[in-house]
Amino acid sequence: MVAMAVLMLMMALMLSVVNSTGALWRKTSGRVQSYQAARAGLETISQTLAQAVLNPYYDYTSNGVRRSPANAATFVPNGYSRFSDLHFVITNSLSGTNITTHAAVFQAPLAYATNSTNALLPRLLNVAGFFVSYGSDAQMLPGIPALASQAKNRYRLYQILQPAEDFTVYYKNGSANTNSSPDWAVPGAGNTRIVADNVIALILHPKTSAGDTNAINSSYFYNSRSAGSTDTNRPSLNQLPPLVGVTLVAIDEDSAARMDRTNGQAPTISAALTAAGNFTDPSLYATNLSILKTKLDEARVGYRIFNTDVGIRAAKWSER
Repeated sequence: MVAMAVLMLMMALMLSVVNSTGALWRKTSGRVQSYQAARAGLETISQTLAQAVLNPYYDYTSNGVRRSPANAATFVPNGYSRFSDLHFVITNSLSGTNITTHAAVFQAPLAYATNSTNALLPRLLNVAGFFVSYGSDAQMLPGIPALASQAKNRYRLYQILQPAEDFTVYYKNGSANTNSSPDWAVPGAGNTRIVADNVIALILHPKTSAGDTNAINSSYFYNSRSAGSTDTNRPSLNQLPPLVGVTLVAIDEDSAARMDRTNGQAPTISAALTAAGNFTDPSLYATNLSILKTKLDEARVGYRIFNTDVGIRAAKWSER
């Protein structure tokens, strides 16, 4: 009987150890998977953003206005300005989504096409972009009834990739407002995919090099068609930023699932981002990031932050 009692005690201890080890493994596995996906997402953003193009060119103007069919008869050139038919935007508003923090939309020669004939052509232009949003992945799952119950509400990093045959930039003007959503970059079922689950924030900061003025460093938001009266006070006009700082904040799956079982993760994460100012002022970046960390720690949320600076190869920055 003593031997049986000792054996039962040892089995109970072993079962406790096995359960603890299993729980730790599941927690660690959830973190590793979330962080691996976020790291891969950062690499995808870096590779795609580096290929952004604007193809600027110079043309004659008359008092700041280009030649057009309406003024062709009276057009007398007295200036020379930079123009571009393409568009590069970093914004906090994107039509068709409820984005978290920032989004970037632009064009790049990614040669993506759904038409088999077009797919053979190199360097086709595509509309591309990235944003973070909270919602269900039900529409992304295969149309199998058994999978419908597995849909989850999560913060996710999304990629916009519009097929070349649906390229819309040339016949849509886009918005001239720095913080507005361009009309050619509307996410949809055919051009949007999930890159990584459990990414709660995407922070983008256009930058110039150390030798240039900080004309664009003082804002997170960027619009290559930005409004302004002269070229001297709108150096971003029809130019790509030389550098874009990219920050991703990812949480682990265990924390996301736990918040869903209690008060829900959307209120918790939204409150943390609001306390951090939703990253609207680059001069407060370090302060806002510190506040976000504190709020996530208070909510017992596991997280990791990924940073990089992406150089845009096609940028030929000129302050004039």
